Amino acid sequence: DLAEDLTQETFARALVSLSKYRGDAAVRTWINCITVNVAREHWRKVKRKHRLRDALTRVSVEHTEKEQLHHGYLDGVRSEVLYAVLDELPVHLREAFVVRDLLELSGEDAAKELGISAGNVAVRAHRARHRVTQRLTELGWIEGGKKG
Repeated sequence: DLAEDLTQETFARALVSLSKYRGDAAVRTWINCITVNVAREHWRKVKRKHRLRDALTRVSVEHTEKEQLHHGYLDGVRSEVLYAVLDELPVHLREAFVVRDLLELSGEDAAKELGISAGNVAVRAHRARHRVTQRLTELGWIEGGKKG
């Protein structure tokens, strides 16, 4: 399934950018370059998902209350709640939140990763934090700005 998806993505990109093909290289070489880029992007996304999952698990574990007898279950629920809240955010805010707050990238590195200015990253991350805090408060997971 993955190979089919990546192949379809490669040919879709080739069709979309066909007008940009200058003929400097053989068509096969040009499509191979597109294929390599599609594969790289796929594995970067997979790697980011793993880093996100690990970061969410770390955040959840760090904030587990000591008196909870079933902290493993609570950690799982907290991660699920945070994932759900993040899924509610628009993509541009979610990406900024993830790279700044979960992956802890610097403003410059986050800007490079997202392809926007560092100032824009800061604004988006701030808005995302506000929405996440507001939603977690509504759901009863945090109270007065502190974990509940």
